[in-house]
Amino acid sequence: ADVALYAAKHAGRNTLSRYNPNAVDGRDDLEIETGLRNALARKELVLHYQPQFTAGGNRITGVEALVRWQNPTLGLVQPERFIPLAEQTGLIEEIGEWCLDEACRQLAAWQDEPATAQLALAVNVSPLQFRDPGFIAGVATALENSGAPARQLKLEITESLFLADIANTIERLATLKRELGVSLSLDDF
Repeated sequence: ADVALYAAKHAGRNTLSRYNPNAVDGRDDLEIETGLRNALARKELVLHYQPQFTAGGNRITGVEALVRWQNPTLGLVQPERFIPLAEQTGLIEEIGEWCLDEACRQLAAWQDEPATAQLALAVNVSPLQFRDPGFIAGVATALENSGAPARQLKLEITESLFLADIANTIERLATLKRELGVSLSLDDF
């Protein structure tokens, strides 16, 4: 019950939460955080690509990059186990930057294959990452360094971005679309 209560508070209160035995609780937060701080340096994070289909489900239109953590002790750690802690500790910005860089490299590599050259690649962006003053420049750098086509990169944001500072959010979204040419998507709406 305490773990579920903590999860509901972390989700912004006024919500319902059930106990999930696979979720992080207070007892292993320190172990997860310590391991996560070293995960990038040790190259333990990996991206998995989940196909996205047309409405009829008969054709793949793109993929979504999903981060996983391959820890030598814990095994394959699912995002619901480490992403909330990464957000609490600020590690999500570094992880998000790595995900964006890796996704852009993959998108560029797919341009050489006829079967994947037209696929869109969606990358989730955390609110903390999006609000970072260097985020837009970071997206531009990831695209430039990789050679990935901006028109095929889709940044997925959550509606919670609009709750904090709607004017700034709209301005940043317009800059991403207009100046960089990336696609935008509202995730978990």
